[in-house]
Amino acid sequence: EFDEDETRFALTSEAGLNDGLAFPFVMAALALSGASATGWSGAWLGHWLGYDVLLRIAVGVLAGTGIGALLGRLVF
Repeated sequence: EFDEDETRFALTSEAGLNDGLAFPFVMAALALSGASATGWSGAWLGHWLGYDVLLRIAVGVLAGTGIGALLGRLVF
């Protein structure tokens, strides 16, 4: 039974990691298709890199670290 739990955890973690890593690139493709349909604008690239990639990754890391530390103190 321990092997099943370990396998299930590994598959769930891998699926979540794939979703999180693919999201910025899917959003970039959608933004690029929208920009090319309305006329090329390079401003979307700066917005995408600054907001969608850097800011969201930073907020995710900070929130995960903070919530993990808080729950670690509460539980342990």
